[in-house]
Amino acid sequence: MFVTRQISPFSMMGNLRAKRRLTSSLKKRPKRERVSKPMISLYDHSDSPRFHDPIELSELINALPDLPLFNEDLPFDNRPFIIPLFKPAGISSFDVIRKVRKKIISHLGKGKGRRKLKIGHFGTLDPFAEGILLVGTGKAMKLMSMIQDQLPKSYCALGVIGIKTLTGDCEGEIIEKVELSEKELSNIYREIENTSSTLEGKYWQKPPYFSAVKHEGRPLYDYAREGIFIEKEAVEREIYSLNLLENPTTIKDEVLFECSVSNGTYIRTLWQDLLPHLRGAGHLKALKRSKIGNLNISQTILPDDFIDREDFYALSPVDIISLETISFNLSEALDLLQGRSLIRINEGDQGKEGPFWAYYGSHLLGIGLIKLLTDNRLEVKIDTLLFGLAKKD
Repeated sequence: MFVTRQISPFSMMGNLRAKRRLTSSLKKRPKRERVSKPMISLYDHSDSPRFHDPIELSELINALPDLPLFNEDLPFDNRPFIIPLFKPAGISSFDVIRKVRKKIISHLGKGKGRRKLKIGHFGTLDPFAEGILLVGTGKAMKLMSMIQDQLPKSYCALGVIGIKTLTGDCEGEIIEKVELSEKELSNIYREIENTSSTLEGKYWQKPPYFSAVKHEGRPLYDYAREGIFIEKEAVEREIYSLNLLENPTTIKDEVLFECSVSNGTYIRTLWQDLLPHLRGAGHLKALKRSKIGNLNISQTILPDDFIDREDFYALSPVDIISLETISFNLSEALDLLQGRSLIRINEGDQGKEGPFWAYYGSHLLGIGLIKLLTDNRLEVKIDTLLFGLAKKD
């Protein structure tokens, strides 16, 4: 059971005089009225359970006397929103986060929301790349590993043959250049076609020197900028599909391709691995992340546009991660929110281990987990709590 302790600020004072000074200052300070700003979804999901129904919510809150109250004035502390943004080329993923944070803080106005705002992204895009960048707020950040591990990412890339750069992209210093005739380029293109088919499936990839992979607590790109190039062991990734596309340009040393890969796959390295006969002499000229899971670019919004006056545009995690949905009654929801498990008899083939979306009415409680026990019983519990609860003032 969650218990909210009320601690008097006076308990921290050393004497009565200090108490009186604080009391006097509190009396003089004008009270601010906080206005809750409406928030809507960018897309119509009339068939999906949404976050809030006033009657159901009041019933649940009234039944939770020992739990912190739901606070409508702190939406980014309480609700797990995911914002599907389009990151333009030329800025870093952190630049996008900084811009979004600034806009949200401006939207919230002064108050607790700006101090407690949690925000981050679910997968870095290199500065030269563009495409989908999923940004999460509040408790959505608890879903980081699930979104990264379960949702494949799709890319469209333009690779250059014969020119190798320090970073593997168009922004790096050229460190190797191979002069190739038209006939040699034609042969290499056929070799790329053959290699691409062999790379599909399980694939071992070494992270590039310029990457966010950590070594002794520091990202590799920190070492690389100092001229220290650290070789990391290859990590297992998966290539779900890899196809060469018809290049709309007439430049013969450029190859357009698309791929769908697992989390942590570097497309810069993948392109160099497609050029074994040139010892990886190539780099990416352009890169676009076109899809994450079932979400494509047409469903994104620019960082400058996701807040428009009174409206905040975002998706629920339910729109991003596909799981079965189970609804619970009030008594069951209370038990789950207070950390207790529900034990049920496994009737027929209904018992299925794994995660699911847990709801009370239209309110998303979080990600539940079903575990099969002995004696044909099931244990049901909340594995990741997402319900909008905030500490009392």
